[in-house]
Amino acid sequence: MADPLPLWPLLALAVAATFVWRFAGVVVAGRVDVEGRFFAWIAAVAYAMVAGLMARVILMPRGDIAPETLWPRALALAIGFAVWKLSGKRLTWGLGAGVGAFAALVAFGLA
Repeated sequence: MADPLPLWPLLALAVAATFVWRFAGVVVAGRVDVEGRFFAWIAAVAYAMVAGLMARVILMPRGDIAPETLWPRALALAIGFAVWKLSGKRLTWGLGAGVGAFAALVAFGLA
């Protein structure tokens, strides 16, 4: 087994790099106008990226869900969206419902 001593400086460098950005975030956070146009643009880009990733997972899946047909993925997405909307836009509820619906469809052989 190799001597782990040379890995410690790399770990310290990774920790330092992480904390530099966290510190910068703390410094800048007090100056960010959450009602401003720039913040609204960032939120819109974030939502667009999530929507794009969800579309890719539904339409062009990879890995373990690739063999499944399209309809269970689309149904699970619709269930997750409905629960999200009905729960007052609570992300955890919608995500849990969508994943749970897909898991149930696969587990019971309906997919």
